[in-house]
Amino acid sequence: MPRIATRLTDKAVMNAKPDSKPRKLFDGEGLFLLVKPDGSKYWRLKFRFGGKEKLLALGVYPKLTVAAARIEAAKARKQLAGGIDPTAERRAIKEATAAESLVMHNTFERAALAWYDFKKATWAAATARKADEALRIDLIPSIGSRPIAELTSPEVVKALQAIEKRSPHMADKARQYCGAIVRYAIRTGLREDGRSLDLRDILKPLNEARPATLEANDLPDFLKVLDRYKGALQTRIAIKLLMLTFVRPSELTGAAWAEFDLDAAEWRVPAERMKMSQPHIVPLSGQAVRLLKELQVVATSSPYLFPNERAPKSQPMARDTLSKALRSMGYQGRVTPHRFRTMASTLLNEMGFHPDWIERQLAHKETNKIRAAYNRAQYMTERRRMMQHWSDYLDGMAKGGKVHTLKSKAA
Repeated sequence: MPRIATRLTDKAVMNAKPDSKPRKLFDGEGLFLLVKPDGSKYWRLKFRFGGKEKLLALGVYPKLTVAAARIEAAKARKQLAGGIDPTAERRAIKEATAAESLVMHNTFERAALAWYDFKKATWAAATARKADEALRIDLIPSIGSRPIAELTSPEVVKALQAIEKRSPHMADKARQYCGAIVRYAIRTGLREDGRSLDLRDILKPLNEARPATLEANDLPDFLKVLDRYKGALQTRIAIKLLMLTFVRPSELTGAAWAEFDLDAAEWRVPAERMKMSQPHIVPLSGQAVRLLKELQVVATSSPYLFPNERAPKSQPMARDTLSKALRSMGYQGRVTPHRFRTMASTLLNEMGFHPDWIERQLAHKETNKIRAAYNRAQYMTERRRMMQHWSDYLDGMAKGGKVHTLKSKAA
């Protein structure tokens, strides 16, 4: 008759001492405790399957007690009786758990940042910055922790509609980014093929949501409200400079001190920060230079005129800061930072300034190549005069001056 092993007791297991070599304490029916030289103790089950001897790791003592080890061994024997190899079953469960963990670990944030890195090399700097702001400010805080494989359309719609209340244009951009990120996740195996998002017709059409532009007779009140703005000094100066230079908001908020020559009264925006990927010279009026010198007094060690509060040395101000300031001033739905360009263009044309000067100052793309080459080299003298006139005009409006077009003086 085969020898029946003496059943282990809790006291025997607890008091089992290590030896110079691993030793086994048998409990019966293939279950034993492996005591290693370092004193660690492991439960193992020896069994035969398919004519081969195998070993199943059950757990570590004392986390797995004697009674619990016997229960785990009994489960394994039941699988053997049903023709199942318990080691293969454990391996399958472990792999499934690891796969599930991987899915949970691949969040929207990880997929979004991977997509951003993939696309960044093909984008202009301004485009990359817009995408970065949309991800960092809006999308990642709201849905970044969600597994990309499980993200649903209603979840994204909720996030987009929250953005829309603040900025319809940003919401539309964020909608485009979300769709592209999910398509990227499908192509790279982070999300099941065919599980795209349906984000059609979930935002109001932009032509309905687009705010009006300030008219000339709105300027006196607006400039008074701006002077009383209670927020950060840098934000108030940024809005004033936006009005004085009528550059694109991203060109202003991303401006670096190295781009400015205050003695020459010039701002040279590099091509990589321009929408049309062409360098742009902005003649600075006396008022603009004075504002920049005022800004220098409170400047930090950041390379940016308007540093980001959270990462001042590596990131500039978020473009949405200007929109928030305008809303806090009571101008939500009446004007956005970008619409100052429209206002300046309209009023300068009414004043009688040459359209070519205005278009060049707005850095609009010239479709005629010969004309474009000519325009890039011309009009600096005329544009300087126009920009100073525009700044003087805004000063007059700030003092409540009479609204007029000054056609004769402009000509």
